[in-house]
Amino acid sequence: MNFIKGNKSAIAEENNNQPTRSSQFGFAPDMPNLFKGIVPITYTTSKPGPVTLRVFNSSGQLIKTLVNNRFEPAGTRTISWTPQDDTHRSISNGIYFLRIESQSETATHKIMIVK
Repeated sequence: MNFIKGNKSAIAEENNNQPTRSSQFGFAPDMPNLFKGIVPITYTTSKPGPVTLRVFNSSGQLIKTLVNNRFEPAGTRTISWTPQDDTHRSISNGIYFLRIESQSETATHKIMIVK
């Protein structure tokens, strides 16, 4: 599996659970990569349309689909992930990749989970 890095941009705060506007696509540039417990994930989409956000292990296997929306307005959002797979089992310590896709744009962010 090939991971492609997308553009990264400064991030604005969400307001009343409404996405904020931004013209850049990808993950927040200041998003940490080491997590223990709940993982906050902030991402920006630059155009309205379908969005998927998935977690892969270091072997490229799909671990969890976090977002699979047929339509999202453009903007910045933050979601939280409790490190579990799609069958609700806890995942082990290690390196994982967050991959967001929206139409013709793709971005990947490497994270490490420690317990």
